[in-house]
Amino acid sequence: FTPTLDLPLSWCQGDAPLALDGLGQPEGGTWTGDGVLNTADGPVFDAGVLTPGTVALTYTVDGPCGGVATGSLSVFPSPEPPTLTAVNGLLYAGNFTEADSLSWFIDFGNTGEPVDYAYTDSVFYFPTWGDVYFVQVINPYGCTALSNPLLIDSTRIQATGNGTIN
Repeated sequence: FTPTLDLPLSWCQGDAPLALDGLGQPEGGTWTGDGVLNTADGPVFDAGVLTPGTVALTYTVDGPCGGVATGSLSVFPSPEPPTLTAVNGLLYAGNFTEADSLSWFIDFGNTGEPVDYAYTDSVFYFPTWGDVYFVQVINPYGCTALSNPLLIDSTRIQATGNGTIN
């Protein structure tokens, strides 16, 4: 019997660890390979501890109906988080490469619910007061990084929080 795997084709270094439970059938097997960590919540694949490249993951099921299956996935580099700077009344996105693309997120009225503003690939953005701005950089592999948020109020521009969009 050969177990089956349902692994993604790729994972970015900056992505959260990938939970491996349920990605191998039948369930109850053991995962091994570079980047595989056994946690209290089950095995995970953590690309953040690896260098970019192809990684082999092995799933072993013991017993009379057991077997071994090996799959691979590509680990891609994540970009560095972009920066946001106020320049002459505009927001300027920096710290990205020419091959990267940008996407702006705005939390209208600082509600804690940022939305993708569908304003892409522009380095500058004209902000409005009372809103929080983020910019996301997307590299050619599809890996992303998010800037720290920037709150625009009537007296100043200030950095807030840690830049996480849920």
